Amino acid sequence: MVTLDKANHTITADETKDNFSASLTPMFDAMTTEQLNEWNQYINAADFKVYQVGTNDDGSDKDITNGVSQGGVTLKFKDADGNALTDLDWTNGQDGTEAKKARKIIVDLNHNWPADFALDKEYYILATYKDEADDVISQAKIPFKLSIPALSSLFERQDGIWVNDVANAYMYETANRGEDADKKNATYTIKNAFKQLATTVGTSTFDVELDNADANKISGKKHNELATLANETGVTGTNVNNLTITLKDGLVSGGNNADGTQLGYKKELILHVKNVKFVNKYSYGDETYDFKVKVMSPLFEGKVYAVGNAVELSATSLEGQKINDSNIKAHTYNVSEVYSIFSDKAATDYWKRNEIKSVVFESGNDELFSVTRTGTTYVAAAGDNPAVPGYATVTVNNSANISVDTNSTIKVTVTDAWGYKLVQEIPVVLKVNQGNN
Repeated sequence: MVTLDKANHTITADETKDNFSASLTPMFDAMTTEQLNEWNQYINAADFKVYQVGTNDDGSDKDITNGVSQGGVTLKFKDADGNALTDLDWTNGQDGTEAKKARKIIVDLNHNWPADFALDKEYYILATYKDEADDVISQAKIPFKLSIPALSSLFERQDGIWVNDVANAYMYETANRGEDADKKNATYTIKNAFKQLATTVGTSTFDVELDNADANKISGKKHNELATLANETGVTGTNVNNLTITLKDGLVSGGNNADGTQLGYKKELILHVKNVKFVNKYSYGDETYDFKVKVMSPLFEGKVYAVGNAVELSATSLEGQKINDSNIKAHTYNVSEVYSIFSDKAATDYWKRNEIKSVVFESGNDELFSVTRTGTTYVAAAGDNPAVPGYATVTVNNSANISVDTNSTIKVTVTDAWGYKLVQEIPVVLKVNQGNN
């Protein structure tokens, strides 16, 4: 008997690629010229069996050929020139004339390897060649081991999202516009943390749960008390885009953080992927894929700031003074992502930045000056009239008769889609030009 090199095959997500092959050439290479001539002369029949190593009650190898073939696994054969030997039917014994031509065996699994034949066992194909008297002339043993991809390979991390093994889960949502409009739920779509998740998951299935260990409590709460999951059972490639995590609000989770965010906001929440079946057939058993997400708002993690460090206004102007995007700007958590807090899009959108719900201005000293609570709405260009971006108006209280440059502030509150309020005190200088007096 000639034992060929073991084939280690990882079952593929694409069933058309779920196959492996073995060359029978080493069996022929081990023969002398005389033996090969006799082999060609006397071979009358051949059969091919599949065995599971050492699993009979007496420790011998178990013949599982019927179970494998009935499951849909097939053996295909090619001759020395690579031509398919289509007349060979491996399950019914072979006519020696055709079997002698086979130089390569192709094992086509096509996701049909029976799940009850465990992947942690060793297997082999035994090719047996016989003469007219049914005596064995030669045998080739083809060992193989099957496996499924590492569970983590189904969850390839998206570039630019993960920091210190935590997914920075910045949400995206088009806000309901206006101070009194309803806020949106603080929800993040899990697929955004991974590359082509629907494709890598494919027909595989799994469930997801939030961590519930006492040892991992945050602010006295288990992770599953700080957030909820949606569409978390029976997840597969066709519905994985619906898998989301939503932070629970204060009434549910038992209070909010000092800045008004939910207790689960910006916390490292642990999720466990479990009950995973590769291609919905081969179980990973108790193995889980665990990962962390930190749900955040891109606007709340940013900043509003004065251009040039402070907004300078005349301390004695009789007219209202406009402040706009040239005076005050904002950026998201990404300092390079600058946006306008003043209306830069026509109603009913108002802002290009979809996450803005409302922007409110308040005077830091209303005895010295006032500011319109909300800015004007962007007016699009029409005919010869250019576009007019939004602005707010500051009016100095002339009865104050400010005599010297005076520092104050304008409080800006940017409320985002999820109700988080980014509050910044913007420095203002009320300028007095005394000339040569």
